[in-house]
Amino acid sequence: MSLKEESPSTSCASSETELGLKQEGQEEADGGRAAWMTLAGAFCAMFVQFGLNNAFGVFQAYYEAHQLSHYSSSTIGWLGGVQQFLFLAGGLVSGRLLDAYGPHACIVPGSVLLVSSLLLTSFCKAYYHFMLAQAVLFGLGAALIFTPVISLPSQHFPRRRAMAGALAISGSGLGGVCWPIILSRLFDLGFGWAMRIAALIAAVLLALACALIRPRFPPRAPTPFRATLLCFKDPTWLLLALGASLASAGAFTPSFFITLRATHLASPVAAYALPLLLGASMLGRLAASLGDVIGRFNLNALATAGAGTLILSFWVPLSTPGQLMGFAGAYGPFFGLLFSLNSPCMAQISVPSEVGARTGLMFALNAPFNLVAVPVAGAIVAAHPGEQGFRLAGVFGGCLCLAGAALILGARLLIDPRWKAKV
Repeated sequence: MSLKEESPSTSCASSETELGLKQEGQEEADGGRAAWMTLAGAFCAMFVQFGLNNAFGVFQAYYEAHQLSHYSSSTIGWLGGVQQFLFLAGGLVSGRLLDAYGPHACIVPGSVLLVSSLLLTSFCKAYYHFMLAQAVLFGLGAALIFTPVISLPSQHFPRRRAMAGALAISGSGLGGVCWPIILSRLFDLGFGWAMRIAALIAAVLLALACALIRPRFPPRAPTPFRATLLCFKDPTWLLLALGASLASAGAFTPSFFITLRATHLASPVAAYALPLLLGASMLGRLAASLGDVIGRFNLNALATAGAGTLILSFWVPLSTPGQLMGFAGAYGPFFGLLFSLNSPCMAQISVPSEVGARTGLMFALNAPFNLVAVPVAGAIVAAHPGEQGFRLAGVFGGCLCLAGAALILGARLLIDPRWKAKV
């Protein structure tokens, strides 16, 4: 193998399937009208689904000051944790639906559920109302949308998977910039009308996504569920999935608590801390296309290690609003890189017919980590007054990221142990 050659690993496939992977990779070409339409549709869906998910920090800070002010940060954090858990765990179902029935069998009902969630949240008063409407219903709708829009770009662009994934997921970065600002301004009209207007914006963009997205392959009989679980016997898949799970659980700690920390630091621009972080993440999401040049696994491991290092060395010791905004700008690109490369890496080690199921299973494995991580970080913040709680939560998140980077590096070395190889 030359240093410029990528080396896919498909241990949970048969040797015949591995041969099929090579043949399909040689015959497929990037692009085409349907491919670019799908990329645009995925961008719109990511703007809504992942953008709103990334903006949960705005809801966390708003609820602590308004409807749920008598609840702890940890208790409110469970809303974000359950939402994260469901939309990731749902990949176990949506990935198989994508392979068997095509993207619209997932995206259309998912869009209906997500818009309904925003409308119902506008009427919520009690904690359990928010749990059912925002956490559960949004999580289920997001689960049906997420796996198709994260998997299809890599199928349409088999030779430039990192570029396609980066452009699609950059919609979440733009959404992460816009949604916190939109919501902060709309809250001046009252929470109810803010959520209803947000639902209208989401409905328009998701309808556009449904119209644009096209399948890459015709529907096929889904891989038997027991056969899908054989991925757990593939050490490369398992290390990548576990590494991505730990990294995502740790990386969300700053994004979920940066607005609250800015408020605690009495920052005059507290509402813009999260948009700055997520705006900077767009640079990372676009830079993920470098994975096609230097290797997707190589860049993934470096980005994850960089995110963990920044949390420990910058988030933990900072003490002023200016330093917090500086952290947001510096951390954002690593945050964007980290979440842009997992799906292209998974596509690299999977045959095209199994990309949806294997990617969905990876995100399902992420789910319990994300379910627990946000409430644990919230409990740490609540248990330690002042800045100490935010610092200790940062230690927790940073260590998770570094552990994830070590596992992703292990997956990369299993594919090719040579340090200079493009993997």
